Amino acid sequence: MLLRDKGFRQEFNSLYWWIVLQNVVILSVNLLDNIMLGAHGEVALSGASAVNQITFVLQQVVLSFGNALVVLGTQYWGQKRKEPIQRLLGYAILGAVAAGLFLFFLCSLQPEPMVRLFTKDQAIIREGIKYLGIIRWTYPLFSVTTVVQLSMQCVGKVRLPFACALMALGINFVLNTLLIPRYGVEGAAAATLVSRIAEFLVSCISRMRTDKRHGMNVWELFLFDRGLLSDYAGVVWPLMIINVIWGLNTSLQTMALGHMEHTGAGILAANSIATTLFAVIKTASQGSASVANIMVGAAVGKGDIKRVKDLTKTLQLIFIIVGLASSMTLFLLRAPILSIYKLNPETRQLANKFLLVLCFTGMGTSYQMPTIMGIVRGGGDARFGMVNDLVSIVGVVIPLGLTAAFVWRLSPVHVVLCQNADQILKCVAAAIKVNRYKWIRDITRKGI
Repeated sequence: MLLRDKGFRQEFNSLYWWIVLQNVVILSVNLLDNIMLGAHGEVALSGASAVNQITFVLQQVVLSFGNALVVLGTQYWGQKRKEPIQRLLGYAILGAVAAGLFLFFLCSLQPEPMVRLFTKDQAIIREGIKYLGIIRWTYPLFSVTTVVQLSMQCVGKVRLPFACALMALGINFVLNTLLIPRYGVEGAAAATLVSRIAEFLVSCISRMRTDKRHGMNVWELFLFDRGLLSDYAGVVWPLMIINVIWGLNTSLQTMALGHMEHTGAGILAANSIATTLFAVIKTASQGSASVANIMVGAAVGKGDIKRVKDLTKTLQLIFIIVGLASSMTLFLLRAPILSIYKLNPETRQLANKFLLVLCFTGMGTSYQMPTIMGIVRGGGDARFGMVNDLVSIVGVVIPLGLTAAFVWRLSPVHVVLCQNADQILKCVAAAIKVNRYKWIRDITRKGI
C-alpha cells in the first residue's frame, strides 16, 4: 500500500483535486442551466434536457478521441518522449472535429426528429427545438476544447483546464441571469454558446503556451506517422464502442421514461434533475479514474511493474472510500438542492426517489468505473471495458430497462433501478480483472 508514502500522496493530491474541481465546474454549467430553467418552468427544463441527451452522445464520442490520447500520451510522457504526444493530439483533434461537425449538420437538417426521439410531448418538443437551434453551434467548439484540455493531462498540466472551466462557468452564470428570465431556453442556450467560445479560445492559447514551455512545436500536430496512427486507432475504437454504448444507453433511458404511459414534463424534469446532480457528485470518481490513468500509464511507460501493482492495490481502496463519501454527500444534499427548484410536489417526490436509487448504484460506479477506465485502461488494456460494457449494457441493462418500462409496466423508480443495475454488476468483473495484472502492457512505439 502506498497510502503512507508521502510522494504518492503529494502526486495524487496535486492531480486529483484539480481534475475534480475542473469536472465539477464543467458540470456546474449544466447544473446552473438546470436550476435556472427549472425556476422558469418544467416544460423549458424538459426541452433542454431532451436536447442535452444529443449533446451527451457527442460528448462520449469526443471523449473516445481524447481518452485514447491520454492512454498513449501518458506512457510516452513516462518515457520523456514528447513528439509522439503532439502527433497524437493532431489525430484526436481531427476525429473530434469531424464528430462535432457531423452532429451539427444532422441537427441543422433534422431538428424536430432529433428532439422527438426523447419525448412525445409537443410542448417539450417545441422548447427543445428552440434550444437545439442555438446549442448546435457549440458542438465543433466543444469537441476541440475537450480534446485540447485532455491533452494537458498527458503532461501533468491540470490547473489550466480548471481555470478555463471556471471562466466558462462565470460567463454562463452572468448571461443566464440576464437572458433566461426574458428568453427562456433560447437565453440558456445563448449563454452556453458564449461561454463555450471563450473556453475554446483560452484553452487553445493555453495549450500553445504549454507546448512552448515543453519545447513542443505546433507544426508537429500535422506530422503523419502510419504506425503511430495505427496504434492510436487501436486504442480509439474500443473506447469509441464503450462511450457510444454508454451514451446511447443513457439516451435510451431518457427515451424510455419519456414514452412511458402517463408520462409528461414532470418525469423528464425529475430525471434531468437527478442525473445532473448525480453527475456533479460523480466527478469525485471521474477524478480518481483520470488520476489512475495518468499515474498507472506513466509507471507502465517507465517499466516500473512493482509500482504499477502497488498503485493498483492502493487506488482500489481509495475508490471504495470515494464511493462511500460520494453516496453520503448525494444523500445529504438531495433535499436542499431540490428545494431550490420550482416543481410540482409529484415531480419533487419523484426526483427524490430517483436520487435515492443513484445513492445506492453510485457506490458501484465509484469502484468499477475508475478501476476499468483508470487502472486497466491506463495500464494499456482498452478492450476489456468494451467487452464488459457489451455484456452488461447491451446484454442486460438495455433489454431489462425496456422490458421494465413497456412490458412489465413498472413504476418510473423501478425502471431507473433496472437501468442502473450494471453499475453493481460491473464491480465483480472489475475486481477479478484488475487483480490478475494481465492488463499491464507497454503500448508505445519505439523509434519515433
